[in-house]
Amino acid sequence: MNRYAFGAVALLAGLVCGCRRPPEPPAEAEPPAVPPAVQLVPDPPPPRPLQPPRPRWNYELLRSVFFLRSVKPPDDSALATKQSVESYGLTTDDLTRMTSLPGVAELIPVREIPSEVKYRDRLATVTVTATTAGYADVYSMKSSAGRFLTAADNDNAEKVCALKPWVAAELFASENPLGKSVTVRGHVFTVVGVLVRDTGKEDPGLYIPYRTSRAAFGEVLAIQRDGKSVNVKVDLFEIIVRTTDPDRRGEVVNAVRDLLEPRHPKKDWDLTYPPDRPVQDDPP
Repeated sequence: MNRYAFGAVALLAGLVCGCRRPPEPPAEAEPPAVPPAVQLVPDPPPPRPLQPPRPRWNYELLRSVFFLRSVKPPDDSALATKQSVESYGLTTDDLTRMTSLPGVAELIPVREIPSEVKYRDRLATVTVTATTAGYADVYSMKSSAGRFLTAADNDNAEKVCALKPWVAAELFASENPLGKSVTVRGHVFTVVGVLVRDTGKEDPGLYIPYRTSRAAFGEVLAIQRDGKSVNVKVDLFEIIVRTTDPDRRGEVVNAVRDLLEPRHPKKDWDLTYPPDRPVQDDPP
């Protein structure tokens, strides 16, 4: 091969080599997908053990209990507009007569008084419940501070009170209510306790001794109804009857009916039984 031919071959080989693309680097391998079943996630917290609901009632005690409540007769509506005082319901005389019935262990009077309660410049609108120490046993009421009403408070008509937590919060904020004085319908009461349970503002917010309510507020109460002041005489909103034995409750119910029906021809009272077991919406 002459030198010209060799040069042509070399030139052609160079052109061919120059047109060839350099080899691409191998692509990096993608990491294998992690199946969802093995993804790393924090362990869930262990489930809380189921706690039995704390009852609102003392169910063992309630097997021996029933309730008598005052009811405003519907046919009294026209008569009430002509009278200066609306008078109906259970009376203190009914209460006295029931104490002698066989099988009655305890009678717990209950009087409800709508009112404002004042501490310094703070006000709360509450239902004042006037009652005795046995009320707390029926409703399983405990105190977070201080105490509830005692038998001596009622016997001596002491001006003391126990508060629901929401009332204590509205009146005292972060102050300790114990020993402080609040005003109810112009009368000064000393706070001796704050209760544990709070079920809302629909419930009574302040508790005072039953005899104190009669001595301080009298028999006739002025209440607001439909924007008007109405004078109402209801001696007892409720009487809680506890029998000596659960097996005697039916016997005592019949005796109470025989006593009250002739005395109340207008049917201005009713009789009900408490629940015999916890219900789903019992508050903690």
